[in-house]
Amino acid sequence: MLVQQILNGLVIGSVYVLIASGLTIIFGVMNIVNFAHGEFYMLGALFTIIAVNFIHLNFILAVVVAIAMVAAVGLLCERVIHLVSHLPLSDYLYTTSLITIGMSIFLANTANILMKPRPRMVEAHLPEQPVSLGIGTLPGTKLIVFGVAVVATVVFSLYMYRTRWGKATLATFEHREAAQAMGINIRAIDRITFSLGAVMAGLGGALIGSVYYFTPTMGLGVIAKAFAVTIIGGLGSFSGAIVAGLLLGIVESLVAGFVSSSMTNVVSFSIMVVVLLLMPRGIGPLLSRVRRRGALR
Repeated sequence: MLVQQILNGLVIGSVYVLIASGLTIIFGVMNIVNFAHGEFYMLGALFTIIAVNFIHLNFILAVVVAIAMVAAVGLLCERVIHLVSHLPLSDYLYTTSLITIGMSIFLANTANILMKPRPRMVEAHLPEQPVSLGIGTLPGTKLIVFGVAVVATVVFSLYMYRTRWGKATLATFEHREAAQAMGINIRAIDRITFSLGAVMAGLGGALIGSVYYFTPTMGLGVIAKAFAVTIIGGLGSFSGAIVAGLLLGIVESLVAGFVSSSMTNVVSFSIMVVVLLLMPRGIGPLLSRVRRRGALR
């Protein structure tokens, strides 16, 4: 039972990693607290449902179409944020926060008008038979979700640390003005960053829509978890987001399995408060020190 709950926690934790990674990169590069990030997650599920249930596309193709649509919405949102936040006399952090809150409300209500409040699920017809992993079993659907989430996280990491644009993004992450002085196109980095962050959240929504029900307000719940994961992992820390996302998923699964599902949010945010009290910058700096010591050895 314990191992089974841990496996279930890894599935939901892998989705938390996707969402928190997108939130982290947007904040780190653009210094934007994106309150509309949960709606990108919701749109990923919405576009997948439309593509599968109504257009009858193959699930994999539907996910590709969905994240492309979410990327387009992300680019449009970034353009609006850039235009409004650079108006004379506007305070950047305050203005961008208000814009993303407005976007969150607009996107959630638009989805509510299109799909109505009735819960829906992606009719993907994925294999539901339990798959034995030696130490436990997982339904085929959840195993696919976990596998795709892991692959997406690896691809995201390779992009960030192995490609030219990824390294330019990391340089902007470290020091925006210095990166611009070295000739990096900051506007292009901003557009790529915001759309990539939206894609990570949208992919999480597209995957979770095949396991749990979609509702137009599903982004409201997940954005709180995404902020919790980002804060626990440390603002701007990718490795911290990965560790915190998986940890939170496992803890929530254990609490739901052995205590009560109504206690999962209480435990999650209690962990966040404890981490903030003991390590105000999250676990990211601790992970960095561990990596440096390993490299020295």
